[in-house]
Amino acid sequence: MKVARMLPPEEYDSWQEEGMAMGFKYVASGPLVRSSYKAGEVFMETILKERDAADERKRIDGRRETGVRREQHQPTALPRSVVWSPDEAEARAARVLAGAGMSK
Repeated sequence: MKVARMLPPEEYDSWQEEGMAMGFKYVASGPLVRSSYKAGEVFMETILKERDAADERKRIDGRRETGVRREQHQPTALPRSVVWSPDEAEARAARVLAGAGMSK
């Protein structure tokens, strides 16, 4: 297929803004970006962030009920890895989906 024209960077930015306005949680827009660009990583990171936010809300609600002040609470940090091997990613996805009641 012949290239009809090269898009200027501003046009990629406008498509990214359009996608975000439509409610997408992540939009990769640029030259040579394919539709699946980082889709798995973004999906997993979103699931983890939503889970962490829900856990934090539960901790806050629990402190309200028990009267525990924030300074007394020691949050537990979960280790994060930016780069996973395919086997690690598959295992992590299975654990996350099982925990969310969506096992494969």
